[in-house]
Amino acid sequence: MANSIAISSGHALYVRGASDIIDEVTEARRVTDKTAEYLRQLGVTTYVFHDDTSRTQNQNLSTIVNFHNSKNRELDVSIHFNSAARTSNPLGVEVLYYDQSGLAANVSQAIANASGLRNRGAKQRKELYFLRKTAKPAILIEVCFVNSTVDVDLYRKNFDAICRAIAETLAGKRLSQPAPQQTASAAPTPTGNIGVGSIVTVAAHATHYQTGQPIADFVKGNRYKVIQVKDVRSGNSTKAFLLDGIMSWVWEQDIVEAGGQAVAPQPQSKKRYIVLPASAATWTVYKLDRPPVKANKANIAGTLRPSKFGGLEYEILEDLGGWVFKIRTGDFGLVKIYGAPSTGAQIVEK
Repeated sequence: MANSIAISSGHALYVRGASDIIDEVTEARRVTDKTAEYLRQLGVTTYVFHDDTSRTQNQNLSTIVNFHNSKNRELDVSIHFNSAARTSNPLGVEVLYYDQSGLAANVSQAIANASGLRNRGAKQRKELYFLRKTAKPAILIEVCFVNSTVDVDLYRKNFDAICRAIAETLAGKRLSQPAPQQTASAAPTPTGNIGVGSIVTVAAHATHYQTGQPIADFVKGNRYKVIQVKDVRSGNSTKAFLLDGIMSWVWEQDIVEAGGQAVAPQPQSKKRYIVLPASAATWTVYKLDRPPVKANKANIAGTLRPSKFGGLEYEILEDLGGWVFKIRTGDFGLVKIYGAPSTGAQIVEK
């Protein structure tokens, strides 16, 4: 069908979507990247976009559409995940369209066939900004519901097959190799024995940290020591690992046990601190498991008052990317704080 496609994940790093058993932004990025990988294997010119900058919904929508309209492509695709009340019932996949009912129906059926998800089919949604404003034919895929235990289980088991089905339907071609089979107990990498102190390698296919920030190429293929492990529930990962040397959380699916010696971490003789100016009357801090977005009160852990104390200073315990840091406060405990230069905050070493 299409020889050139622009594909993007819904919402943004700081403008989050649905979140329950799995997180929409995280999973949409994974599906987008894997689908793009297959599209390129099929010879389709593919443009990929994830919004890491927008701070409001309106800015997010226009940023995504502007990216799509800047590309010389034949088709626009947006990847989303649906949301309802938490349920153990199957809810399924649907594909939204403005005037591409046939393509939307085909993609929805292909995902259902590949995964076992209930096929909710094609639905016309002319009011949606993405479908209205993109200049080329467009569809918006709602892969499954983030709060259906059945949907999430099928999605996790059949992640690769779903992405493959999307790519093959959009391209109108078949990949030469059969889709790998996954089971509920299958893990993408042999991480069962990995714990604190293990030496691991960041896989070449890794794209984003667990926080959503992109992984630099120089990180991939190197060995790092695991200094912390936490349980997660996202796609093919049930754990994430904090790695020494880069001080970032990496998905279970993106590491392999390596043994040997880790890459020597950067000298830690100096610690980093975030300094809040005395001119700031208040400064919002956020819960560790929530995005640093002030518009949603559920994200907020509390408010600091730098001016009351002639300024405040906190040691940076972890750099979460995008000028977001983990700190410990006396009043609110461990929290996230946003400290880009534009806020007046300073990052110092001493």
